[in-house]
Amino acid sequence: MSKEQSGYDPATYWEDRLHKHFDLTGVGHGSLGPQHNARMYLARQRTLTLALRSVGRSLEGCRVLDVGCGSGFYTEYCLRNHVGEYVGLDIAQVSVETLRRQYPQFRFMIGDVSDERLLPGSDFDVVLAADVLFHIVDDEAFSQALANIAVWLNPGGLLVLSDVLPRVTFQSAPHCRYRSRDDYRALLNQNDLRVAHEEPIFALLQPPPHGGSAGPLWWAYAWVWRYGWRIARIPGVDRLLARALGWLDEAFFLRALGRGAPNSKWLLAVKGNVA
Repeated sequence: MSKEQSGYDPATYWEDRLHKHFDLTGVGHGSLGPQHNARMYLARQRTLTLALRSVGRSLEGCRVLDVGCGSGFYTEYCLRNHVGEYVGLDIAQVSVETLRRQYPQFRFMIGDVSDERLLPGSDFDVVLAADVLFHIVDDEAFSQALANIAVWLNPGGLLVLSDVLPRVTFQSAPHCRYRSRDDYRALLNQNDLRVAHEEPIFALLQPPPHGGSAGPLWWAYAWVWRYGWRIARIPGVDRLLARALGWLDEAFFLRALGRGAPNSKWLLAVKGNVA
């Protein structure tokens, strides 16, 4: 679906959204409150660290491209993990201008990851695309984005992305299109990117997107969130609910159901053959 057909213009959408909320609510789940979003980003950080360890990788000393750097959550993560060089790429001018002031030691640039003319550099050890690629709703642009990333990576370099990876591709909103695990693997393979690991991020903590071919229990859970999110935004409820759901995920649901849950996962793919 093209930009004209969908009515969704990514640059305008993210410029407006980040102007209103340059924080985790702006880049996170807009229907939820700040405490819930903060808890979800802690889960993203925790599981990203687990995923990197699972493939024997570290960001220390690496040349990293952060696609969709947004409000800088992963910029800070890269700083704390002592990257050798960091380039932040975002389609929103407000993101790049703000992060340039906050992190003068790093390089930031405005651009669209699906633009074949884009030249952020090459020979990156890691390309990070956290909660970014499902916002590219046009299929041709999505394919071009993965092709670009493959070109920018070193041989043996690591693509780290997060997405839902459902059983079938579906679109839940004008700005969200979730490609299936099979569609991802096919496109990654076309670009010499081999899946090395998947790490579930959420089962219950984040409301699952409404759509796709999830089982009846997940459909019911999605409907509860669809009509109950206002309650979850109440101060106090926001914090307690996020804490409870986060604990349930860590204690049981991620291990038991995480890979099959219609919710976010880290996918790590290596350029070239996986050892």
